[in-house]
Amino acid sequence: MVQYFNRVAGTTIEDHAIWLEGQVNDWDESGVASAQLKELIRALLTVGNRDYSQSISENYFEAHAELLENQLVPSELARSFLSHLLLITRLADEEKMSCAQISKILDAMNPSAGFGRRSVEAILKKMRMAPSITIENISNLFEADKSLSPELFGDAKLSESAVTVTNIAHSLGFKAELGKYLFSLLIEEEVDKFTPYVQILHYQCSILEYYDHHVKDFYEFSPRGQAATRLFTSYPVSMLKAGNPFLNNAKSVGQINFPWAAAKKNNEFPGAAALFSILDGLDEMGYAARQELALWIRCFIHRFMVSAEPLDTPLPNTINHDLCTPLINNIGRENTSTRGIIEQRLVDALASLIHLESDGWVGRGLGDSVNASNLSKKKLGDCDFQHIENRVTIAYEAHGGLLTQTYLNEHLRTLPKLAQPRIDEWKTYSNASDWHVQVIFVAHNVNADAPDDIYIDGVRFSISFISYSDLIAQTESMTRDEALNQFLLVPLSRNNTPSFVRQAFLNLLG
Repeated sequence: MVQYFNRVAGTTIEDHAIWLEGQVNDWDESGVASAQLKELIRALLTVGNRDYSQSISENYFEAHAELLENQLVPSELARSFLSHLLLITRLADEEKMSCAQISKILDAMNPSAGFGRRSVEAILKKMRMAPSITIENISNLFEADKSLSPELFGDAKLSESAVTVTNIAHSLGFKAELGKYLFSLLIEEEVDKFTPYVQILHYQCSILEYYDHHVKDFYEFSPRGQAATRLFTSYPVSMLKAGNPFLNNAKSVGQINFPWAAAKKNNEFPGAAALFSILDGLDEMGYAARQELALWIRCFIHRFMVSAEPLDTPLPNTINHDLCTPLINNIGRENTSTRGIIEQRLVDALASLIHLESDGWVGRGLGDSVNASNLSKKKLGDCDFQHIENRVTIAYEAHGGLLTQTYLNEHLRTLPKLAQPRIDEWKTYSNASDWHVQVIFVAHNVNADAPDDIYIDGVRFSISFISYSDLIAQTESMTRDEALNQFLLVPLSRNNTPSFVRQAFLNLLG
């Protein structure tokens, strides 16, 4: 480098400094760097930027010109900006940060410079590193989320699904009540009321699958482009509204804030405020947590879409009497591969026959979804039946396929926590030690050992296993038609039950 200065500027250090200062001043005044200065800067950039040295040195002056000409940044500030090129390229390439997110980091490092998303985006475009979302990205993600939604929520109702998402949000660090905001946007009685805001939320959450993005920034990822249009036109006809939701509701808005929501008309304000609150909460989280919560939000939107469409794979109105026995025998023969949904509905039906036909028994948990929380509902199994006079409770745990020791051990580990609310309830009118609880696991096959009786706060718990065939046999002398229609057919016929479960039911029925 000394030889270079000796060649272009003279042989003394003072000459080197005078020459360099003059070159930089001339560059600032004329807007054009000399060939000698460009050669020097490119050489320095090549030495000082490791893995990204070639890209940075090749695009430095184009990026500088872009900042001056199109971003209206003064030359001195542009150079200051470009001193962060290595950081910018690493954040974009290695950390998958969006331009909006990178600008937040730069602004925190140097608030007086006023780094903005537009400037970062202009630089990364010159370096061919600007993030983007493609039609393929959106299409693949939409289908993946659509398939995952039934797996996450099972046969839960929309209200139960919202509770699940809210609990997930709390565990990930979302500070507010997410479920409240989701219900402000997604209204079952008026499925299309806030569709534009739902679509905006959906698109911003889709970006988070691919990039660490500041989601209150709306316009970095071409919300009026083909990828966004693909998402918006994938919505059910009953939810669609004319026009692009960003163009109609956030035209020329760089980043939304609460005043943006407050400026909406009274009938639009709840939706706009909910959208802002969700995005604002997401922006306060770390990327890994934000990315995971965004997935749950997208899947919840898919769950809502199902309620907005006509029921697919409809079931018959009633189960023919002659088909009842073959149907339940088919269910009892092997795992239905419906994530336990059909099995739990069958246990509801048969257990209700066994217990509710006799006086004194009261059922709890009948009809609950497979993902329903036993703790919040104060139940001791998927469903349970309590006889107050005899101080007995019999709980049933429905399991599809093979019941393993690992599954049983995990259930036993959580049993004291699940049992305590119920025990506290009993203590209000009896001695806890008067009670006996039988927990019956119903499975197609068992590879586990039943433990000895367990005592929890004085209450005796007995664990046992039976097969579906055993449970079915207990009801052979009973009329099962009404119970099967009420507890098996009717729940499966609702749109909160995934369509693949209804198809499996039809196969078992036929």
